[in-house]
Amino acid sequence: MIFIDLVKVYPNPAQNILYITGVKGSSNIQFYAILAQLVINKSSTNILDQCQLKQSVYYIKISERKKRTQLNFIKH
Repeated sequence: MIFIDLVKVYPNPAQNILYITGVKGSSNIQFYAILAQLVINKSSTNILDQCQLKQSVYYIKISERKKRTQLNFIKH
């Protein structure tokens, strides 16, 4: 597995909009709740509206071809 370098999400903690930088080209973005439940699955976006999520800690898996990374963020 090859990891994507320099991927960042901000602001963290976030309220409604989450920005992703460092992803180039086609990508798949998945949000997981703390208990590994998939809650959002998006493709090729750098701005995510996540206002429907409850306040909690979430994990984000970002895949770009054979590269991937995992980040976390806090929803306020």
